[in-house]
Amino acid sequence: MVGIGAIAGAQALGRFGQGRSQVNMILFGLFGLGAGVFLLAVFGHWLAALVLTLGFGGGATCVLVSSQTLLQQETRPEMMGRVSSTSASIMTATQLAAFGGAGSIAGWIGIRNLFLAGGALLMLIALAGCGYWRLNQRSRPDSACGQDGVHDASRVMKRPLPCDPLSALLEWPS
Repeated sequence: MVGIGAIAGAQALGRFGQGRSQVNMILFGLFGLGAGVFLLAVFGHWLAALVLTLGFGGGATCVLVSSQTLLQQETRPEMMGRVSSTSASIMTATQLAAFGGAGSIAGWIGIRNLFLAGGALLMLIALAGCGYWRLNQRSRPDSACGQDGVHDASRVMKRPLPCDPLSALLEWPS
């Protein structure tokens, strides 16, 4: 089911992600993954798991595709190999640490509480990222964010994009 969600997520990302910041899409995916994990612990039923794993695939696609796109856009060509391998190494190391630590923590607090805490932590990280991104964009003098809070590059679009990810997520196109 995660694979089906990933395919659907890739299609949705291609359609609805156009003109959106890669950072917005990463934060949206992280929040979606956290909400899915949290809701899985709340409902704890196999039907909920079936539906939520579709969402996991979509959220993972948002995070992975957008982060790789951002990495490629922001890295100088001569540094691409080093940056890509370092990024992959960091992801592998954190996954190994999470797998090792999750078993111990689950034994201590229980699997359901681990899922609740993990989902809440992912959502908190996404919201903190939104706040950091918003503050960072407004404090940079070279920012493309205009005084009215609309991204300058989006002025040629039919619908201007807000500079902060939280507003962008709340104004998802129909």
